[in-house]
Amino acid sequence: MESYFENIDQEKVETLRNQDPAVSFVSQRQATPLTFSLLRKTFGRQNDTHGSLNRGRAILPSPDHLDQYLYSHGLMIQSQWDRVSSWLKFLDLNLNDYRIIDYGCGQGIAGLLLSEYFTPQIISKSSSIFLIEPSDVALIRAEAIYRKIAPFCPIYCLQKNFLELSCDDFEQDKNLGTLHIFSNVVDIEGFDPIELLEKTLTLGRNILLVVSHDRDCEGGTERIIGLKSHFENYDYRNIFNIYRSVLFRFECDNPGRSDSIGWILDVDVETEV
Repeated sequence: MESYFENIDQEKVETLRNQDPAVSFVSQRQATPLTFSLLRKTFGRQNDTHGSLNRGRAILPSPDHLDQYLYSHGLMIQSQWDRVSSWLKFLDLNLNDYRIIDYGCGQGIAGLLLSEYFTPQIISKSSSIFLIEPSDVALIRAEAIYRKIAPFCPIYCLQKNFLELSCDDFEQDKNLGTLHIFSNVVDIEGFDPIELLEKTLTLGRNILLVVSHDRDCEGGTERIIGLKSHFENYDYRNIFNIYRSVLFRFECDNPGRSDSIGWILDVDVETEV
């Protein structure tokens, strides 16, 4: 199955693939499954780019930055999705009837961890996958990881920031639900998550999986609480039929013992937003 790139021509795609050893490593693996621990063990390393990560919020410009991010933030993200996956048992997905959108996908860590900790089918049996990421090098690595865990699924790679997105960037199939993945994204200032979702929500079932730092500054938890309140607003009862809306706080099992927050929303969108 093919992957489609927007804002990156095919020549540049091949150049970036050849410049990132992790892409070749992921693409050529045959004997054993790709896991996050293997990826981090092989490529996560301390280098001189740590100061430019901006605590994990920077747009990463090189494979060295991706490797440093794996080293510095990987264990926290692994712990976040390990914990969130234990809350997903209530989901009863018809896996052939939904698409995935990974917002600010970075190098594809969230998708890899979801397929590892919850069920591989949550990624591999989706109808289509949309990866949104402004960093071209991160997007190339993310596409390789998603392609490995979803070899028969069309993947659409949008090298854009959230403000550049439009409804036309996404296939519109009213018979599809959508699984929305937000890994350490909603808490970051600079965009309106409600306006973003107005471009991507489909009629029917939508499931939002949100994890982030739990903090009261620089955007932080307040943005997640605001998004949750928007969906639960009584005035929207004729638009959103909520099956579950679960918010939970926890401490990550990583060396920094980071405080994190997760929100899982299972909602039916009954009319166009």
